[in-house]
Order: sequence, then structure tokens, then C-alpha cells
Amino acid sequence: MTAILPRGNNNSPVFANWYALNGKGEMTGTTWITESGFLETPIMITNTNSVGVVRDVVLKWFIKKDWYKDDSWYTYPVIAETYDGLLNDIYGFHVKESHAYEALNNARSGAIEEGNVGGGTGMVSLGFKGGTGTSSRIVKIGDSTYTVGVLIQSNFGEK
Repeated sequence: MTAILPRGNNNSPVFANWYALNGKGEMTGTTWITESGFLETPIMITNTNSVGVVRDVVLKWFIKKDWYKDDSWYTYPVIAETYDGLLNDIYGFHVKESHAYEALNNARSGAIEEGNVGGGTGMVSLGFKGGTGTSSRIVKIGDSTYTVGVLIQSNFGEK
């Protein structure tokens, strides 16, 4: 499982949108991202059959962290799945609530672990072991410098 907190441990929306490459993967919260143009929650990446349990944990985590200071506000957690059934016992339901809490509570800034870790553990690409990687870029516009962060979980192609 991978937890991404774009603004750290506080509710500070970022501009966002999303795109479905093949239309097969599941990702909760995308309707609100499209409607509002904002990402207001962490992004969690887990295996296909664990989207539900991870979504529930994020909602509980919001309450524990007092994520929304205004009790009347709500947005849908963003949970993305990656199919890892070739290298994982996908019907074993091994992802538990404790794993999602651990990912959320241990998320930190800085360089990420790459390869056979987190949501990328069970990935396969073009017949090779896939995984998690990055391809971030630094962009300068006038006197300002920005980092465009990219997280990749390679999982495609023939077995």
C-alpha cells in the first residue's frame, strides 16, 4: 500500500484532475475531483480487492485527525487499485485496517522508496517485475520554481 499526502498532514486542497488510461482500474473519489477541480484527501494505492477496507480507514483517519474542521464538509477519499493478481494471493484479503493506518501515519516528505514496495509490490510490466518509480521534473516560470511530481506504478503489457 502507498499513501500520498500532497500537502502533508493537513487539509489543504490542490488543483487536480484525473484520466483513465484503460478504463478497467477502480479509483474512488474521481467524480468529485472532476466536478471541483481539487484533490482534498490523501491518495491511497492498494490492491484491487482492498479498495473498500482502505476507503473505510481513510474516513476513520479523517475523524481521528480532525481533518475537516467544519463538521458540515465532506469529500470522498481517493483510493486507487492496481491489479496484482499474478504475483499476489488476491483473494486472500491480506490488506488489513492496520496496514492502511500505518501507511497514512508513516507518510513523509522527501525521496520515496522505489521498486518492489507499497502499491507497486505485485506489479508486472511486459513480462518483467514492475513496481513503483518516479519521474518528477523541476519547472521554472519567471522567478518561480515548481516541482511537478510524478509517481509511477508500472503494471501493463503481456504476462
